[in-house]
Amino acid sequence: MDLHAFLRWLDIIPGRGWLALGPPALAETIWRDTRANAVTERRPECPLEFPEGTFDVVVAELSSADVELAREMRRVIWPSGTAGAYSQSLSAAELERLFRQAGLRAVQSASLPGGVAVRGAR
Repeated sequence: MDLHAFLRWLDIIPGRGWLALGPPALAETIWRDTRANAVTERRPECPLEFPEGTFDVVVAELSSADVELAREMRRVIWPSGTAGAYSQSLSAAELERLFRQAGLRAVQSASLPGGVAVRGAR
């Protein structure tokens, strides 16, 4: 997945606090590309050890339709925050369905170089 294209597509306002769930390259690219205020890096495990509404943005690399992880992503973003995910193995329809099942709204997907991406709001 082209992480630069993914982050451009998310279109997040600079100065936000991010949680990156995935490989170290994800957090590194967020720092370089987004002018983030803070980036916390974790493995995508459930449950996430953060209080509800901790982050402005949560992004993850997903290889399976893990609805519990998507629910945790929704939980740890603040109201109107953004959750985003990318995958090389899931379809856009699968990612959209996963985000809707997690209770995210305004769900959108896109085909990007190297995979698909989805975003939604709490």
